Amino acid sequence: MTELVRDTVFKVVVVGSSRKGYGISSFVQRYADGLYRPNSQQIYGVDFKVKMMKEKDGTITKLMVWLPPNGCERFRNITHSYYRGSNAIILAFDLTNRESFDELEYWIEDVQKKVVLNSVDGPILTLVGTKCDMMDKRQITEDEAAAWARKHKISSYHETSAKENIGIDETFNTIVDLLYLKKSKPWSNPTPVTLIKEKKTTLFSCC
Repeated sequence: MTELVRDTVFKVVVVGSSRKGYGISSFVQRYADGLYRPNSQQIYGVDFKVKMMKEKDGTITKLMVWLPPNGCERFRNITHSYYRGSNAIILAFDLTNRESFDELEYWIEDVQKKVVLNSVDGPILTLVGTKCDMMDKRQITEDEAAAWARKHKISSYHETSAKENIGIDETFNTIVDLLYLKKSKPWSNPTPVTLIKEKKTTLFSCC
């Protein structure tokens, strides 16, 4: 096998409802900065966070995680440039808000129209549910979300909590693992395989 290039850079973009309070910004901030700030300042333009990872084989991976602006519907008109050059796209929703889950239909259609998926150069897709710690307010079941991911041939589904730091690192570690797998062997449409209950992660095969 050919040795992978060191200092690999991956662009990961996040899409989902632009309304504040769905936990999407907190999800990224927890991963990149290790912080949870429920009342963080609202983002009015596209923002991004950078995270460096050192793999077991010494490979340095740089993740550039792009965030959509909060409360800016005009963003929907410029997503083509937002997606450009992305290696992974995270579709995020709030497990305690049915409307945010329903909006995923808009976002998956937008991605499918503007991005070439299931190709060597195309991005992988990941589904993320935020606020999994708020079980008493939950409106979307794990099975429902996983079924939606399978329907749209998404590589993996993760349930996360920025507040309790649940599933955050696992989400991005899975994305990186899948991206390196994609670089090392031919890529084909994902098919459902194992449900990993302990980590609140549904993983789908991609080869």
